[in-house]
Formats: sequence, structure tokens, C-alpha cells
Amino acid sequence: VVDIGATGSWEDTRLDDPNPVIVGDSIYLYFKGLTEGGGDSRKLGLAKASLKNLEFKKREKPILAINGGLEMPRVFKHNNEWHLFLRSFDPGSNSLWQHFSSKNGLKWLPQNLKFWNKDFPKSDVTDMSLLFGLNGKILNQPNNIIATGMENDIMKLWYLNLEITNE
Repeated sequence: VVDIGATGSWEDTRLDDPNPVIVGDSIYLYFKGLTEGGGDSRKLGLAKASLKNLEFKKREKPILAINGGLEMPRVFKHNNEWHLFLRSFDPGSNSLWQHFSSKNGLKWLPQNLKFWNKDFPKSDVTDMSLLFGLNGKILNQPNNIIATGMENDIMKLWYLNLEITNE
């Protein structure tokens, strides 16, 4: 669907962690792109296609890069605002997950860079998902998420309600 970039580009090694978002007649495909070396080379990319032809056009440059790199973008649109959760490898953040928001799905502003910080009991959250119905729509409670991870050496599944505020 989407090819890696040319040699020397920011995503010339691998594209991982796809997260498609359907808005109207378009599919926005968010992904982690990386080049040799890992670390800071893990950045957020975006490709967009029409539902009619499914021909994805990838943006040439990453839409988000953070210190230490990122992975597992989880993107959704709610009430005309885009939300992005991602795993952060920023050594100074004291957090595994970070939350960003956007008005257009391209320019991301930090909302909570210590989402599930290391002092929170669920600090070992390894993945999270929104709950969708069979029709692809977010269920009646759009702020419900499922998180998985380890707690006291036991794999856990948490059902959480995410409160989104615009402070």
C-alpha cells in the first residue's frame, strides 16, 4: 500500500504500526517510519487515499518527530479535533505514552507528555485501542479505551474512560 522511502530518507528502512482513520471519503494512514539506527529515527508519517481508488499518496516529510523517537501512533478524530497517542522513547519525559491534539491531523500540539507516567500504576501499558463498532464508527462512548500491559508480572487488560479537556 505504502512503500518505504528512497535510500537516505527518513523512512528508508521500514514502515510500521499503521493506524488508518476514515474521514468522509478519505483514509488517513498514520505510521511509524524509520531509518537505520532506531532511536530518534522513529518518526510519524502520513499517507492519504480516497476510498474510491485506495491509491495512497505519502507525505515526503514526517509530520511529527520527538526526542528519542516514537512508535505505535493511535489516532482518532472526535468533535472536529484530532487526537494522537503514541509511545515515546524520550529519556527525559518519565513517560511511556504521550498525548497530542490537532485541528487538521497534520500539525500536532502536545497535550499531555506524561500520559501514564512511570509513577502511575499502569505505567507498563504496552498498547491501547479505541472501541469501535462493526460499522467502523467510534462507539457511543468515544472516550473509552482498552489498554494492555504488565502489572506485577501479570498481563492485564484495562478498560478506561479518557477525559478530554480543552484547558
